[in-house]
Amino acid sequence: MSSDAVITATELGKRYQLGERQQYGALRDVLAGGFRRRSTSGREELWALRDVSFTVGDGEVLGIIGRNGAGKSTLLKILSRITMPTVGEVRMRGRIGSLLEVGSGFHPELTGTENVFLNGAILGMSRHEIRAKLDEIVAFAEMDAFMSTPVKHYSVGMFMRLAFAVAAHLDAEILVVDEVLAVGDARFQQKCLAKMGEVARSGRSVLFVSHNLDATLALCDRGIVLEAGELVYDGDTRSAVDTYRRMAGVTTRSGDQLDLSGLDREGTGEARFESARIDAGARSEPARHGADDSAAVHSGDRLTITVDIDAAEAQSVASLGLTVGTEGGLMLLNLDSADAPAIGPIALSAGRNRLTLTLPELHLAPGRYRVGLRLANPVTTRIGSGAIDLLDPAFVLQVDEAPPSVRGDGSPEPSGTGRGTVATAAPVVHHGAGSLVAGAMVVECH
Repeated sequence: MSSDAVITATELGKRYQLGERQQYGALRDVLAGGFRRRSTSGREELWALRDVSFTVGDGEVLGIIGRNGAGKSTLLKILSRITMPTVGEVRMRGRIGSLLEVGSGFHPELTGTENVFLNGAILGMSRHEIRAKLDEIVAFAEMDAFMSTPVKHYSVGMFMRLAFAVAAHLDAEILVVDEVLAVGDARFQQKCLAKMGEVARSGRSVLFVSHNLDATLALCDRGIVLEAGELVYDGDTRSAVDTYRRMAGVTTRSGDQLDLSGLDREGTGEARFESARIDAGARSEPARHGADDSAAVHSGDRLTITVDIDAAEAQSVASLGLTVGTEGGLMLLNLDSADAPAIGPIALSAGRNRLTLTLPELHLAPGRYRVGLRLANPVTTRIGSGAIDLLDPAFVLQVDEAPPSVRGDGSPEPSGTGRGTVATAAPVVHHGAGSLVAGAMVVECH
């Protein structure tokens, strides 16, 4: 074990048996012929982890990323000594505190204060430690008026706030954290994130598992990616997140060619979105088509979406729409060709048709956004009557922070909020009903 490593995992593997549990004889069988186990057949083996090796340095914050079933929770249970590995070994230096299931060990008949002492003891805190931190725990949970009330009368949010407050005040050299930010309302989640940042900055080693990738990027020094129980990436956090997103197929970047034919959709099916290509570039330049090897889409970029539409027969479509919303479902931008009279109905010929939708400038903060596409006749913005083909979402777009632009002399170009110039004579659709951010779309038929 390296002198500066607090955790060294070597070739870890964990095997589980699938199928029926082993059955034992009934009492009459024992009396008649002695105790015996009944054999079971058809049982299969599952390796939840296989050949996983890594180290965690003193004071390092390691993010563990992977899809559901990738082996993250199994790994944390091994590190927390809840279960033993089938093969391999783990060496650790220092006291370990685990936040694997927030609220485990709470008793509904006990008061909030009593449960703080009970849950703290289960998590490894001494009575003296709990008493010294009780006021701090109660203040963090914002539960002062309810601490004498049995927790069976708490709402789910109150229960989770108190449980996280106890777990977050553990004193340990190594902290293992599994999805503890998914508690409470948005304001309390932000408070939890700030607390985890404080723990990370205190010099303690932290193993952090969360599907909140923004939190992972903000907190972690390094990331590992698990897939089907195997470690597929170990390196800087940004690359780990990008690796996970590519493997999960959850994010679209510039240059991606998307197959839309197999997606869940609504509509009559008289015409269907079959594929789309995404290209992005600086708003003052044409969209890049492979010339730039950067796949990032930045705030302020010019975004081009080239869609192929397969029509059963020649037809005129009143509405070609594009929506952009948050992952939580809040619509931010709703663009519709019907809002630009100069465009008129979209004429589709029988067979394959290609259209280009250009957003001259992305007025979006860094983050991930659901992008929807629709064909409708008559105009509609939601699933229902009139929809010919509606994909919501058609894909998820990752938008990164815009890099500082540079003048020809190498000095930074002052930033501004202007929309810029659209280098095309095509009619422009401006943001329509339901839009919360500014936007515009150019529609070109090929």
